[in-house]
Formats: sequence, C-alpha cells, structure tokens
Amino acid sequence: MIPGNYEIMRDSAKEHGLLGKNKEFAHASGRFQVACYKEEIEASLRTPSYSGFEILDLHDYLGQGGALIGMLDAFWESKGYTTAAEFRQWNNATVPLARFKDRVYTTADTFAADVEVAHFGSAALAGATSHWSVVGSNGKVAASGSWPARDIPRGKGNMLGKVSVELAKLSAPGQYKLVAELHSGATTFKNDWNFWVYPAAVEAAAPASVFVTSSWPEAEAKLEAGGRVLFLPKGADLDSSDPKVTSLPIFWNHLMNPNGTTMLGFWNDTKHPALAGFPTESNCDWQWVDITANTRALNIDTLPKALQPIVQPIDDWNRNLKLALLYECSVGSGKLMVCGLDLDAKRPGTPSLRRSILDYMASERFRPELPVSVADLRAHWFSLDPNHADPGANKPAAPSSPDLVDPGQIRRPGT
Repeated sequence: MIPGNYEIMRDSAKEHGLLGKNKEFAHASGRFQVACYKEEIEASLRTPSYSGFEILDLHDYLGQGGALIGMLDAFWESKGYTTAAEFRQWNNATVPLARFKDRVYTTADTFAADVEVAHFGSAALAGATSHWSVVGSNGKVAASGSWPARDIPRGKGNMLGKVSVELAKLSAPGQYKLVAELHSGATTFKNDWNFWVYPAAVEAAAPASVFVTSSWPEAEAKLEAGGRVLFLPKGADLDSSDPKVTSLPIFWNHLMNPNGTTMLGFWNDTKHPALAGFPTESNCDWQWVDITANTRALNIDTLPKALQPIVQPIDDWNRNLKLALLYECSVGSGKLMVCGLDLDAKRPGTPSLRRSILDYMASERFRPELPVSVADLRAHWFSLDPNHADPGANKPAAPSSPDLVDPGQIRRPGT
C-alpha cells in the first residue's frame, strides 16, 4: 500500500522545478479532464444510433504503471475539482443537450443552438417546461427565452427548441455560458456550455515600443539595446524535445502509450495582465483548444527553474517536462516575452490574445522580474544562433523506433 510511484512522481516534479505547482496542476488538469468527459458523454447521448457508453472507471487505478484517469482518487474520494452535482448535469437519466457549431465567435456572428433532451427515466415526463439563458462570467443574464410546455417521452432526440442570439449585443471579449433547464414537477434538470465572444475587428499593428520578431538574432540585438521584444518562434525552429500540444488528455499513462503528445491541458496565470483581454480560467478550455492546433509547447527545462510561465502546458506525470506557451523575463536592460502560439492564425480569439499581449508589453506594467542571461537564451535557441553554420549538425540522430523512445529524452546539444 506504500505509494512508491507517487514518491517517484514527486521527486521528478521537484527535479524539473514543478513541485510548487502541484495543487494548481492537479486542479487545472482535472477541470480539463471534466470538460473532455462531458464532451464525450454528451456526444454519445446526442447520437441516435448509440445505445449507451462505458467509462474506463470513475476512480484512479494504481496498477500497470498507474492510470490516474479517474475523477475520484483510488479510494473513491473527491480530488476537489468536480462534484457529484456537476457530473449529474450531463451523466444522468435525464440530460438537457445542445447542438451548436462552435465554441468561439465574434460580435459579427449569431449564436444559434438546438436544445434537446435525452430522457431514460422510469416514465415519460408530462407537461415539462423549459427555458434557456446566456449568462456572462459576471453572473448576469445577457439573453433568455422559454419554450412551450410539452410531454417528454423516454428516448433520445426530444427537441425542446431553438436559441438565437445576436452577439453584437454582448460585451466582447467575454466568456459566456448557455444554460438550459427542464422542469418536471418539483424536479429540475440543468446543463450548461461555455462559449466565447471576441470583437470582430481588432487592431493588429504592434505599438512602436514593442519589437515583434521570429528571428532570435534580431531579438537578441534589440534586447541588448534595451528594447521590448515579443519573440515568436516558428514550428520549424522547434524539435522533438518540444512536444506537440494536444486536446486529447493522456490515456492510461505515458509509459503504456509512449508518444510525443501526452498532455494534460494548461495552467494559466489568470491574474497576469498579459491575459486581461483573453478571458480564461486557470485551466484549458475550448477557446484554447481552438488556437493551439499544430502548436508545439516550448520545453524550458534548460532555463532557470525560477522562470514561471504565464501559460504552461501540463506534461505527463511520468516525464514532467517544464513547458510553456507564454513566458516573460528580463534580459540585460531589455524585456522579453516569448509566445509559442501562432498569433497570426485566422481564428476568432487569436487577434484578441495578440492585442492583449501587445498592450501589456507597451504598458508600464511590463516589468519582468526574473533575469535570464543572453548566454542561456542563446543556448536555448541554438538552432537560430548565427554562430552555428549548420543548425542541425549537433542534433542527435532520430531514433529508429520513435514510439519506443521517450521524446523527452531527446535533448538539444549540450543539455
């Protein structure tokens, strides 16, 4: 009964400078796990040809390397990031469901949804009433409506009605929630879905005081002159030690299913002003999934352990790479922000995130406290260092069987 595997995970997290975020990572990864379970189960309930579904388990399994996939721990106790009441909203005998096209929109769009109910209670519901609302993150109702009372037979696909909201009327950028409620006698069945609204037009030009580049030599020169630099490394500048971002959380564990995309969502510093114009909770949600396709997480294991990312992908607990998508530091008299996301991507939320980062960098609040040396950064971005005639000359050869090798063990030269 001695949890030796947990001791190994603890020591590994400490070695990589991650142990201090243990509770934050557990909560953030757990909330993304809940979002994914909700999406899977609701998809099953919306699909007419599906007769049911099976969950691997509700609690963690400690055998075969450990499968920490449960919403409860190995003793069937809460992990603190969800409740039975929340779980029953979308895993119950009666579940309100919604069909809508996207999770992210602009103020030029109309939010449209069809709301239905899957009902497998002991009997039909007679004269059930239902209504909907769109609620902002401040708890205020931005739009609402109701549907006529109706009988709900047992089965799937029982339509309640349609929702339509002109998003130009909503404040943006903002996080909202579609809420659907079904009332039968004294019993209420409720479900909700997050979605995000961004301005249709966002100023793209960088402030004069911020230098934006994807060239490390250019970034280094500007930093040496005391400038403010937003460095945007391209995918081609990264390698197999920078794992791909995925919206599919790990199945079982990294050791049983070795690949380069074992990720558990993100931890976001919600108090950081760089994210002020990009509404987010501390965990990954669908607005992040929408902008992280074809993205690699930045492996910052070789940089000072005190460096704390603003947006931090959470690696598998067996590997514990220290990863980042957004981080800042001071470099000599200069100030540096590094972002691994494609801030030019044609997605509704990308312009708002770019604007939020740039506005922060142009302000007096942009004062990174942690200093990182030019030498450390130059070594980290060695593939862009002009002193290397052949950036790939010192890279280790690709393994002949990559599925049998932990990508986290493939390091940049000298690390």
